[in-house]
Amino acid sequence: VIGGIFAVGQAQYLTDGVYTTYNGADLHTLGWTSNPADATTPVDITVNLGGTYIIDKMILKPMQWSKGEGFPAAYQLQVSMDGTKWDTVSSDSNVSALAGSDTEVTPKVYTFQETKASYVRIHITQHSAMTDAGTGMAYSQIGEFEVYGLPELEASASPTATPAESPDPTGSPDPTES
Repeated sequence: VIGGIFAVGQAQYLTDGVYTTYNGADLHTLGWTSNPADATTPVDITVNLGGTYIIDKMILKPMQWSKGEGFPAAYQLQVSMDGTKWDTVSSDSNVSALAGSDTEVTPKVYTFQETKASYVRIHITQHSAMTDAGTGMAYSQIGEFEVYGLPELEASASPTATPAESPDPTGSPDPTES
């Protein structure tokens, strides 16, 4: 799993490796929750990978304490080299992550052709059906976000075959041996 760099705020908990059911601790440490908004107001969660990677898989885990009910209904998984120009590597719509219990939520796994990236983002295009009690506006929740791949240099390094020494086909002794 590749780590991520967030400026500040609760988005940092998306890549902290803690994916547990709500246990009375600070709710914000269990993942990310968007601000309430219109159901189709786009929201981006951007992660600076801190280097260039060759990636081929992303996993989004619904927040467990809400049985996955707050998971976004539609989104695109995107990559960028500069944090400005984005390419979509996978997308999903009509998503429901609702489970029977907090411990039954199922991660959403997306595999795609290997691609080079320094930034990744979740571009949410439709929020969950959950609404904020105070405003009546929709919001989204994600428990963990995982990105899989290798650093570019490590991924591009291929083993170099070293040819084995072959015996002299004439059977003559090697003149350099003493």
